[in-house]
Amino acid sequence: MDGALVHSEQQTPAGLTRISTAVVELEGDLHGRVLYQVTTRIDSARRKLTNTGRQVYSGTIAGSGPVMLYDDSFVFEANLASGSEHGQVHLVRHLGSPAARCELQVSGTGKDAQGNPMFTYEGDCLIASNGVADH
Repeated sequence: MDGALVHSEQQTPAGLTRISTAVVELEGDLHGRVLYQVTTRIDSARRKLTNTGRQVYSGTIAGSGPVMLYDDSFVFEANLASGSEHGQVHLVRHLGSPAARCELQVSGTGKDAQGNPMFTYEGDCLIASNGVADH
């Protein structure tokens, strides 16, 4: 997330807490952008990074018309010692767009040439034909 706007950063007994905003481009079945407002907690002793916060996705799902989805319960964790990264995304509230929802698992796949993290997303997205996207 190169170019993230850092709003605050505070040293804690465990390490560091940072609140920032970033925009991430998604390609594939989810094609669009995600605006993240992220709280990052770094636990230096446990060598663990945890991201939580809010995110809004604007784009398409598998070629659909445009959707806008909100998630305030995503969790992303990174083991700073091993480099493993994983998380869950819950884009389940539509914002003035066709009813849709995506429940995704996220896995880190390394870094790009600029040092930004790269990820794969797997899971299920549902676009409702009747205006309600419930399971």
